[in-house]
Amino acid sequence: MGKATIIYCLQDELLIKLFKFDPSAEYPDHGSNNETYINGSFLEMETLGPLLNIPAGEMTEHTEHWLLTRGKPMETEESIDQSLLPKVLSFQSSVSHINFPAK
Repeated sequence: MGKATIIYCLQDELLIKLFKFDPSAEYPDHGSNNETYINGSFLEMETLGPLLNIPAGEMTEHTEHWLLTRGKPMETEESIDQSLLPKVLSFQSSVSHINFPAK
């Protein structure tokens, strides 16, 4: 079981979302573990769990961990790696003790 990360940057504000991802699982919408919707008024970053058959009376969970922080990457891969990657790795490390629910 792995962790997936998506990031939204608005000026110097960052929203980093961390969630469980199972590369061997089947996901909806052509195998997507996340979807982004944008219109003139808002942006939505939706994470998706794997497709499951859940027996009657049973349940499943899909957990997201959010980090709101500051950072302002430029539009180059190097700048993104230098300014965002340390924040993402630190955030992933800070939630590594959390037991993501099994499917």
